Parts: sequence; structure tokens; C-alpha cells
Amino acid sequence: MMNNIEKIKEILVEISTLLIKGNYPDWGNIFIKFSKEIESDPEFIKSELSKLYGGMGSFNDIVLYEDRKPLIDENDRLYFLRTQLFELINH
Repeated sequence: MMNNIEKIKEILVEISTLLIKGNYPDWGNIFIKFSKEIESDPEFIKSELSKLYGGMGSFNDIVLYEDRKPLIDENDRLYFLRTQLFELINH
């Protein structure tokens, strides 16, 4: 059975892939960085991730696009992963 840190890491990697595909490479790189650091300092990384969820221009506001068209399936997946991640880092 996967522990929370492994699950968070898996979600971070998938989110980074979606963000890069959806034309948010800077955001994608942030999530790659966090996926590499989560095991060494999980409480700090969880705290940093929590900060990404609030305010204008936050992680919650991202909509993935390609050629000025929203990526429906990818946005649905991102919404699901974003929710899962939030629950994991806050419990």
C-alpha cells in the first residue's frame, strides 16, 4: 500500500506533466521540484504546496489550453488531482 508521501509525489509528477502540456511550464517546473524534495522535507513541502492554493493567479486558477482551446480531459484530470493533493497535504 502506498504511503501519503509516495502518493503526493506521484500526484506532483502527474500534475507537472499536465501543466507542461497545457502551456504552464513554469508551474510544471515548480511541481517537478516539489516532487523531488517531498521525501527529504515533507512538512516543509506540504506547507509550500498549501500556499499555492490561495489568491489571484493561484494554482486553483489554472486552466490548461492548447492553441487557445481548453483541454477538457486534461482540465478534468487536473481538477481531480488538485483536489486529491489538497486533501493529502492537509491531513
